[in-house]
Parts: sequence; structure tokens; C-alpha cells
Amino acid sequence: MSRWNISHLVYYSTHNEKRIIEFNVGDTTIVTGGSNTGKTAIIDTIDYCLGSSSCKIASFVTDRVSHVASKWVNDKTEILIAREIGTTKTISDRMFIEYGSNILIPESATDLKGAATKEQVKLVIERLFGFQNELEATKTSGKVSIRNITPFIFLDKDVIDSKKTLMHGLDDIFFSKSIIESLPFFLGAIDAEELDAIKTMNGLSKGIENEEKKKIQFEGHENSLIDKCRSLLSEASQFGLIPPESIPDTKDEMIKLLTVISLQEPKVVVQENENIVKELQTRKTVILSELNGLRRKKNAATQVNTVTTDFDKILDKQLAKLDVRKYFKHEETHCPVCNNLFTTPSDLAIQIENSITTLEKERTVIRNHKPAVSAFIRETEEQIQNAQIRLAGIETEVVNLLKESEVLKKQFDDNQQATRIIGRISYFLDNHTEVSAFDSERLDRYTRELNELKKRYGKSHREERIQLAENSISRYATENLSVLPTGFPATNATINFLSKTPKIIITDVENVKREFANVGSDENYLSIHLAFAFAFQKFFRLEKSPVPGVLILDQVSRPYYSNETKEEGNRQEEEIADDETDLHKHFDFIFNQVASEHGLQVIVIEHAYLKNDPRFVTATKYRWPKNGQEKLIPSDWPTKNNF
Repeated sequence: MSRWNISHLVYYSTHNEKRIIEFNVGDTTIVTGGSNTGKTAIIDTIDYCLGSSSCKIASFVTDRVSHVASKWVNDKTEILIAREIGTTKTISDRMFIEYGSNILIPESATDLKGAATKEQVKLVIERLFGFQNELEATKTSGKVSIRNITPFIFLDKDVIDSKKTLMHGLDDIFFSKSIIESLPFFLGAIDAEELDAIKTMNGLSKGIENEEKKKIQFEGHENSLIDKCRSLLSEASQFGLIPPESIPDTKDEMIKLLTVISLQEPKVVVQENENIVKELQTRKTVILSELNGLRRKKNAATQVNTVTTDFDKILDKQLAKLDVRKYFKHEETHCPVCNNLFTTPSDLAIQIENSITTLEKERTVIRNHKPAVSAFIRETEEQIQNAQIRLAGIETEVVNLLKESEVLKKQFDDNQQATRIIGRISYFLDNHTEVSAFDSERLDRYTRELNELKKRYGKSHREERIQLAENSISRYATENLSVLPTGFPATNATINFLSKTPKIIITDVENVKREFANVGSDENYLSIHLAFAFAFQKFFRLEKSPVPGVLILDQVSRPYYSNETKEEGNRQEEEIADDETDLHKHFDFIFNQVASEHGLQVIVIEHAYLKNDPRFVTATKYRWPKNGQEKLIPSDWPTKNNF
């Protein structure tokens, strides 16, 4: 045997027991049984020992097991790979690896040797399997991983009759990228050195793209910065901060000149008539104050004059009413009405006389005062007029002085503009950002290295080798499909494998091409998957690929017996017989492939048991009935919580 096979799986319990599952090396091993007997955990255990990033082993197993192990053999070399079962919330990276010519399975997990991390163990497996020998000397070490072999050895229940998933792992958005990138290596289209070169070229192309983006960003920023600097310097020259011919061409010189300008103090504008203007303004202020005072006095005098005039009018009216002296005098001895003789003057007449006399005196006072108020108002008006004349003269004098200082005014305005520009320059210098300087040498180096690699590793030659590999696998798969049970359109159809996606195109007998998902029929999908998987194994054997000679099939009978509780009474006897015949054909194909492919091992996990097929019975190593005592993990093993 010259290909790696799996000889044993080992389960170590939490109470120092172990369970060993043995497989036929270079032959077919069948494990049959009902649901919940642990069959599916076989694939998950192998996957976990190959360094998976998650543990999909059923909880019934992980609750009772502390470590799992797989033993691989190839001629005289043996490898024992073990891994700790983590807690319910973590995946353990603690692994063990031991290899040599005669590796014994330890009795207890405490006797496992070669403790290491998951990544360390994966590197050792890769080297022992063969595809890491060259990779270790290149930068790709760890890029083509042992994890990339799983699509070629697992046909689990999610793949074996799937219309959507062609290979194990392609339905995982993250894992699928790694599978596709590694396919050319496993197809033998490129060696380790070229694979390293391709990954380097991809990295260089990405680096060139990033550098070109940096270049565009840098140049755009620099151009914008230069335009802003040039605009500020042009404004500075416009207002006399620098001579127009002193504007430099380079950004650094512009920044330096702007820094010098930002430190300048505004020019002091000397006003020749400043003192005269200030004196005139002071005089103007005094006159305005005087003028306001005179106006207040005039307003007050005018108000008094108005009140006096009104009061004089009222007195005239009162005197007119009370003036009865023209009819009689208070010293008369006879009554002017009845002519009777008065013995004494009348008191009432005396009071009337006194009142009239008083009113006449007040009217005299008012009339004597009124001309003085009027004169005061006239005098105040004259003073106001004189003040206005003096104020107008001062204003005229100020205007004349300003007209004589137009140059001074322009200097003052320019000084204000220059101050604003200096402020804007300072703000610009404080807030402008610099981007990382573009490294043109790095871009040139990346470009040179990429061109050199392209010359050494031509894409056309690589694509030619990939196409040859695709043609070989397509031919082997088509030959396999021709002997497997199929229905239209897969009967006598041609399989065309394209690795770039990867995908399969089915060409029927009428030369109609169909996408894999459009073929239809679970039986067709089962047959195509088997034909394709065994075609890969034949290709790997002929090409001496490092992929192990192992295929693990989960329920070949799935299209015919979807579950063991299906009522046979609902199916016609003829239909049952046809299905059994077709199922036998599938297993005949498997047995024949193993017999013809030296070093190929097939492990079948099944519900069905074909008791009438001698080869099936012989290959069946374990039978675990649903209600029986025997299963992958003994039921009496205690859980971690109960131990």
C-alpha cells in the first residue's frame, strides 16, 4: 500500500475506559445501524482529529469522552493523532501526535504522547502526508492545509445526494475560498514552488492596486494643497505682503513662505492729519453738546411762553366778567338801582373792587414778563443758528481733510485685508493635513517582481495543465457514471468538471448541456457524486497526489431508504425490488472500485443492511441496531457531570 488509510478510531472516556473502532485497511468497511447509535460521529471524529476549527461530534459522545484519536497507516509508517474534547463552550486546541513504524494505542488518555498545539500538529501531518515537504521551504507553508483534503474524502449526508453542494465544504462561505485556491495544487497543475509564486503574484497585484490608490490619493491631495497655497500667496502679493514674482513652484517652498507671512505684523498706517481730525472731532462734539443744550432751553422757553399767553387770555375773560365799576362805585352813598341812601360803604362792593384790582395787577405782571420770554427765545434761536454754522464748518473741514487722504484710506483698507489674509494663512497652516508620502520605489519594486514572476510562471501553461487535469477527472467520472444506476438525463451522459468555480456540467445523449442543479432525481445526484468522488481518487493515485486514499460515504441508500421507519406497505413490491437492485449496483460499483484502485479505502456508514449481498456482509464490521446495546459509545459510560 502506498496511500494513507485509517486503521482505527479511539474514544477515551472520562473514567479511563476506551472504545476502539477498527477499519479494513485498503478495503471496504461498512458500519450499519439505526438512528442515535453514533454512526455519523465517525466522520466528525476524523474531521476533528484533522484539526477542524469546530467540533461537530454529537453531544452524546462529547459528554462522555475526554479525548478522541485516529490512527493512520501507510506501508510501514503509522500516525496516531489525538485531540482533547473541549468544554461545551470552547474547542480545545490541545492535540497529540506520535508517528513511527509501530505505534501502539495507549490504554488511557493520560498516556498520549507528543502534546502540541493544533497548528503544530497540522504541520506535522502535512509533512507526513507528503504535500508539505516542498511547501515548508516556501512562503506558502500553512496556506495549503491538511484541511483542504476533506472535500476529497468526505461524502457526508449533506453532500452524497445533494443537488446544491458538489463537494464537502463548498457550502461554507469561508472554507470554500480556501478549497478553490488549493485545487490547482491537488490537481497537479502546479507544484509547491509555482503555488507559492501564484500567491505571491496575487499579493503583489493587491499591493500594486493599494499603492496605485495611495498614489492617486497622494497626488490629489498634493494638487489640492498646492492650489490652496498658490491662491493664498496670490492674495498675499495682491496686498503687498510679498512681491508677485516671489511665489515659488514647489509645495514645500510655498508652505515655508506662507509660514513666514503668517509671522508678519500688520503695517502701521501713519495718518498726517490725525491730530487735526481728532481736534475737529472734539470741537464738533462740544458744539453738538452745546447745540443740544440750546435746543432744550428753547423748547422750555417756548413752553413757558405758550402757558403765559393762555393765562393772559383767561385773565382778560375774567376781568370782562367782573368789571361792574362802570355801573357803580363802592364809595357811592346811594344805591344805583333803587337810589336809597347808604349809611356805610358796601362790603361786597369793596371785595369786588379788590378782586378786580388784583386781576389787573396780575395781568400787568404777565404782560410785562412776556416780552422778556420772547426775547430769550429769539436770542436762543440765534445761538442755535450760530452753533449750526460752526458745526457745518467743522464738518466741511473734516471732509476736506479726508479728501486730501485718499492714499491713506487705501493704505488703511489694504492693511485690514492683509490682516485678514495673514489670519487665513495661519488657520490654513494650523489645520491642513499631510497624507503619507507616496513610496514610488515600492510600487516600482512590486511591478518589477510581478513582471518577473509572470515571465517565469506563464498563466497559459498553468491553465493548460489545469484543463488536462479537468479532462482526466471528467473522463474518469463519465466512465464511472456509465455503470451506475441513473435516469434521464444522466443515463449515458458525459460529466464535464470545471475546477475554477468548481462545478459540473452534464451533457446528455442529445448533446444538451445542463447545470448540475438542474439534473433532477436523488438517484442521479447520488450516482454523479459517487462517480465524481471515485474519479478524483483514481486521479490522485495516478498522479501520486498526497491526498489520502480514503473515501467515507454516509448512507448510500439515502435515495432509496430515506429513513428506517418508512412504511414499506406504501410502496409497490416491484418498486422495492427495483430500488434494492439499484442499491446493490451502487455497492457493486464501490467494491469494484476498491478492488481496482490499489491503496483505496472506503468506509460506508449505513442504515440499510444487504444481507443477500455476500461482499456487503463480509465488509460489515459493525452492526448497531437501534434498540440494541452496542453502539459507538457504550450507554453506561458516565457523563462528565456525573463522574
